[in-house]
Amino acid sequence: MSSETILEVDGLTKQYGELTAVDDVSFTIERGTIIGLIGPNGAGKSTLFDLVTGVQDPTSGRVFFEGDDITDNSLEANVERGLVRTFQKTRVLGQMTVRENLLVASQLADQPRERAEELIDLIDLGEKADVLADDLSYGQQKLVSITQVMMLNPDMILLDEPLAGVNPTMENKILQLIHEAQQRGTTFVFVEHDMGVIMSECEEILVMNSGRLLTRGSPEEVQEDERVIEAYFGSEDV
Repeated sequence: MSSETILEVDGLTKQYGELTAVDDVSFTIERGTIIGLIGPNGAGKSTLFDLVTGVQDPTSGRVFFEGDDITDNSLEANVERGLVRTFQKTRVLGQMTVRENLLVASQLADQPRERAEELIDLIDLGEKADVLADDLSYGQQKLVSITQVMMLNPDMILLDEPLAGVNPTMENKILQLIHEAQQRGTTFVFVEHDMGVIMSECEEILVMNSGRLLTRGSPEEVQEDERVIEAYFGSEDV
């Protein structure tokens, strides 16, 4: 593992009886990068996130974070180490205000109140800071959900469809939040179905299909890869 590698996944596999959801996947992620993870529905992307972050245990394979084997760590232990994730569904606390949601999430952060106010300003929710999360729009709730993990000042964040179902204004705010964190040194891997965003925001792209890592490359390389085109659209052979 090089000094610039923050995450290494080695032969990760997850089986559910006869079904192999993740099949011998290996890759490394360099510190400070934004990496896309794409693939058709059912390719194994969310399961891979679960295995890396400790939500589920792999059937085989290892995960290394900053040089240490974290394969058997719990989700909570990985959060403490600086490896966090978001989920497809928002996880805001509906009966707490925006500010309270951030402060609750910040138990491991330094100077949480100052950071909370900084992030609230960054996402333009100052006027909603004392509004209950249940009273926010879906896009605003998603923004708060992502901001919660930013409160931890993590080293790496795995984002599972952070832009799904949000309008262009919210999308821009979420991307602004990602770039602000990257400037602080945070590394990102994110699953996203909007190929325009993936191509414009990611330095490299990992492509999964049927549980396996199909290819890895720059946006230009992935766009022109016939295997990727076939995975998404099927073979033209009759």
